[in-house]
Amino acid sequence: MKAVFRFIFSHSIFIACCAVAMCLETYLIFRREPDIFILLIVFLATICSYNFYWLISKWNFSKNRQSFFRNSDNIGYLTLIGLSAIGLMLLHKVLLQLSIPIAITAALTLIYCLPLVGFKGLVVRKGNGFIKTFLLAFTWSIVTVIFPLWQQSSVESVSVFLLLNRFMFVLLLCILFDLRDAAVDKQLYIYSIATDFSISYVKRLWWTVFAVFVSSVAVLFYFTGFRTYIISHLITSLALVVVYILATNKKRGYYFYYFVVDGLMVASYFISSVAYYIKP
Repeated sequence: MKAVFRFIFSHSIFIACCAVAMCLETYLIFRREPDIFILLIVFLATICSYNFYWLISKWNFSKNRQSFFRNSDNIGYLTLIGLSAIGLMLLHKVLLQLSIPIAITAALTLIYCLPLVGFKGLVVRKGNGFIKTFLLAFTWSIVTVIFPLWQQSSVESVSVFLLLNRFMFVLLLCILFDLRDAAVDKQLYIYSIATDFSISYVKRLWWTVFAVFVSSVAVLFYFTGFRTYIISHLITSLALVVVYILATNKKRGYYFYYFVVDGLMVASYFISSVAYYIKP
């Protein structure tokens, strides 16, 4: 059973479910009916991109490439990339309708992966490691906000507030991962916020971003009128603080980050689902 859970977390199946949960939350906030095909595209694209990233990352740092694909984990990455790519091709008609946001996210993902394919100093170099963290957070924002609203002619000015809110939320989670990986990233010359700045500075940055996130909650629901969600998002904000304290007070293990930290995305959706059934 432990091996099954590890496969789900290490091969991005759980993170793909998190992406779907965030899309469902977008549908809830805007009172839209979920589109199963959009959700399936988000699920498959997340599995494909994350497994691709981990595969080329391991290839880049592998000392024995001759036996690289004899490793069961690497075979798993390659298999999931292939299966998800086939699934996306079967959904090509819907993909064409999402061509603009897909092109944007594909470009951002490519830039994010450049340091792993021999272009370490092209985009993210020492001193601007924040670009890596911001790229990932912004990509998640587009996928989980713009994708669900694109086909329904719902991408209007108010969605910008949700985009900002979602960006801040994911950025808070990304900073926690950067703090966790700081020591290893320095050894591998991978630059991020936590490698370019002191730990105390990054912690202060986290609280600054958190303050902006909480402010964006109030602004978002003032303009949308869905004030019931203010309560659910404030509960999510409290959960963020608790997870931050747990993550920074002592060294945490693999499952804490891939289940608890990433799991805040799913938790946020479930909390909003409860709010959905409360009359605004």
